[in-house]
Amino acid sequence: MDTETLLWKHICELEELLLTTEVRTSPQQLSLLLADDFFEYGSSGTS
Repeated sequence: MDTETLLWKHICELEELLLTTEVRTSPQQLSLLLADDFFEYGSSGTS
C-alpha cells in the first residue's frame, strides 16, 4: 500500500475508535483522539 492509503486507513481506524463505548467513556482516551478545543453538537443541533 502507498503512504496515502495507509494514512487514510489509520485515520478511519481512529475515527471508528470514537464510536466504541470504551473510548467514549474514557476521558483519557478521548483526550488522545480529540483536539483540546473540540466541541460536539448532537443530532438536534445543540451541544
